[in-house]
Amino acid sequence: MRIYLDCCCYNRPFDDISQARMLAEAEAVKRILNGRHSILGSDFLDMEIDMIRDAKKLDKVIGLYRLISEHIKASEFIFARAEQLRSCSSLKNMDSLHIAAAETAHADAFLTVDDRLVRSCKGIDVSVRICNPVEILEEV
Repeated sequence: MRIYLDCCCYNRPFDDISQARMLAEAEAVKRILNGRHSILGSDFLDMEIDMIRDAKKLDKVIGLYRLISEHIKASEFIFARAEQLRSCSSLKNMDSLHIAAAETAHADAFLTVDDRLVRSCKGIDVSVRICNPVEILEEV
C-alpha cells in the first residue's frame, strides 16, 4: 500500500498521549511507518516539518520522516490541483498541497489525525482515500 501521512501524523507519537484516542493514533502511525508500506514524503512535508520550533521534537519527527521510501517534488501540476481542491472545499493551502501531492504519487491513502481536514474532504472528488491512521490499520 502507498501511504502519504500528513505532518500531524509524524508529530502524533511525540504529542501528549494521555488520551486514549491520541495514544491509539500514535501507535497506529508507528505501526504504519514500520510496516511493509511505501511511505510517501514530499517537498511540502519537508517545509512543514522544518517549521517545528521545538528542537527535540523536530529531531524525533525527522527520525520518523527518514522512513519514507519515495519523495514527491513540487510541480506546477500539484499547485494547480491544490488550487482546484481549495476552490471546491474549505481546505487550507498546505492541506490541499499535501492531498494533491498524494494524488500525483498515486497514493492509496492520505492519513491525518485532523478531524477538520477529513470533514473538509467530504464531498470533493479526490483519487486518494483520506482517513485516520487507526481506521486504515483496522483494514490492513
